[in-house]
Amino acid sequence: MSQRNNPELRKEWERRIALFKASGITKYKWCEINEISIHQLKYWLYKADNFYSTQDYNSKCIPVT
Repeated sequence: MSQRNNPELRKEWERRIALFKASGITKYKWCEINEISIHQLKYWLYKADNFYSTQDYNSKCIPVT
């Protein structure tokens, strides 16, 4: 299974993103403290934003018959 489609990895990053947002510190400082690459954090923040905005969009779609 590729890492991008790994639900366990997604859950782990959802947890990390929640911790980051709750921390109130900069991305760079949070990554330094947690020994995570800034690029990884930015990637997963982008994926999370796209994942939720896609779900919102899809939930508003109404099938046309």
